[in-house]
Amino acid sequence: MQDFPLVSLILLLPLVGALFLAFLGTEEENNNAKKVALWCSLATLILTVFMVAFFEQDRAVQFLESYSILSSLNITYKVGVDGISFPFLVLTAFLTPICLLVTWRNPVPHSRFYMACFLVLESFLMGAFSSLNLFLFYIFFEGALIPLFFLIGLWGGQERIQAVFQFFLYTVAGSLLLLSGILLLFHWQGAFDLDLLLKKPLLPSLENILWWLFFLAFAIKMPLWPFHTWLPKAHGEAPTAVSMILAGVVLKLAGYAFLRYLLPLFPNASSLYTPYVMALSGVGMVWLALVAFAQKDMKRLIAYASVSHMALVTFGIFTKTIYGLGGAVFHMISHGLISAGLFLAVGTLYRHHETYHIQDYQGLWTLRPLWSWLFLGFGFASIGVPLTSGFVGEFLVILALGEHHKGWACVAAGGLFLSTCYMAWLMSRILFGKPKTQVIEEEFLWKDINYCLLLLMLGVILVLGIYPSFVMTPIEASLEYIGEILYPHSGDLS
Repeated sequence: MQDFPLVSLILLLPLVGALFLAFLGTEEENNNAKKVALWCSLATLILTVFMVAFFEQDRAVQFLESYSILSSLNITYKVGVDGISFPFLVLTAFLTPICLLVTWRNPVPHSRFYMACFLVLESFLMGAFSSLNLFLFYIFFEGALIPLFFLIGLWGGQERIQAVFQFFLYTVAGSLLLLSGILLLFHWQGAFDLDLLLKKPLLPSLENILWWLFFLAFAIKMPLWPFHTWLPKAHGEAPTAVSMILAGVVLKLAGYAFLRYLLPLFPNASSLYTPYVMALSGVGMVWLALVAFAQKDMKRLIAYASVSHMALVTFGIFTKTIYGLGGAVFHMISHGLISAGLFLAVGTLYRHHETYHIQDYQGLWTLRPLWSWLFLGFGFASIGVPLTSGFVGEFLVILALGEHHKGWACVAAGGLFLSTCYMAWLMSRILFGKPKTQVIEEEFLWKDINYCLLLLMLGVILVLGIYPSFVMTPIEASLEYIGEILYPHSGDLS
């Protein structure tokens, strides 16, 4: 089964669906576009589950495929799956059909193009998470921003043009930095293949320059403070489903790239500049938590909270310990589910009340008890209550920081305390008190697909919180491989 081109099939299936949508007639557009996109995404999910069933936890890279594209420049199509990419592929395959189902009942202008953009985005995300060639990774990594640009710019809110213009400027800056770094690395090493690059040491001065080019490009995409300003605006104007995929998967690309490329390719520079990354992460986590406190818009609050929590990822990665790296990967998966669920919850509320302003809500426990229970579950997961997935990643990262960076552990704990405060304030403000509008009879669970999706996602969050080994066990072999690169004399992570 390892010789079957399963990864290529997973990458190509959404693209085939997008091409099929291009040939649908305009009369069939509204009736069939959603069905075609959903069936393609579900088929991709089934193939990903099939891959999980044959994934061997004690091996490194699996389902490896390598084909030469341009031999003169050493450009190859090389993809594979290991314990680090495995959970991100599953997350992407799981969230994409959920995002498509969110719009199932809602009329979407030009739905054929909208659905095609989602399928292309899924394909590029899958490609970025499975690429083992630096040039191929760049194509997928940057290509994913193109459908996202259209999804926000064409179907966003009233200020979508300003949001997408800011998004464009930041992402282009990051793209140019990354492309410059890749070309400079190729000039000196003569290869794009990750395995070949890892075998060729770099001059210290060159390694430092390349590290900054790669780091800044990934920091913008993550986004790490102070490169975050494009994200809250993009979230505020994006449709609910787009905010879900943006927070749930797209922002995880940079964290994954830190693990896959930055640390292994530039281990010495990563150790040298760790204090700077810790400082950016600490300031960003606390400052953005305070900014979230000041928000009057629920969606903006969740957007700032999302960026604040992502600082834990860089904290964990740059501890360069087994707990830190494993906790960072787990936190990204958990954060993807929790943030997507929170955006879906407030999007569902907006569909009924047509406002995101916190001051317009009160007493939702009486108005919408089922929604309130679900939102409470995601809120508890966001602040890291035990038995939810949010607790596992946060605990591992704080544990790693406490062993090697006690001062930053205190800062991270302070940021988590602030997140508990603003989430508790938000829940108490909108759930309790006297309702501001008349009591509305809530639809039964099976009649509102959004409630079903929220319940499904919350169930996965609880399962991962109770049984985190599903994510943690497969990444162990890959983390040992990174440890051999970072600590060649000891052979493993400290």
